[in-house]
Amino acid sequence: MEVAVLDRAEPVHLLARLRTIAATDPARARALLPVEVAALAAAGAAASHEDVERACDGYARELWLWLVGERTWEQCYDGLSGRIGRHALT
Repeated sequence: MEVAVLDRAEPVHLLARLRTIAATDPARARALLPVEVAALAAAGAAASHEDVERACDGYARELWLWLVGERTWEQCYDGLSGRIGRHALT
């Protein structure tokens, strides 16, 4: 079964935009982060949009750590791709 496709290349425009928001409104940036990453993944998805959203919601903490520089995109990519795949199978 195919699952959502995330680009291995770091979404630097998304990162910059959300870091700008986080500088003045961290709660808003934190709420937007899984939604925005889900939209990126859903753009190339074979998994359902709901599966992608659930996976991103469940991975929100790790995505936040990427946003603040504590995780690399590669780490998030690997973890989130696996999570999306597992959600797609359920």
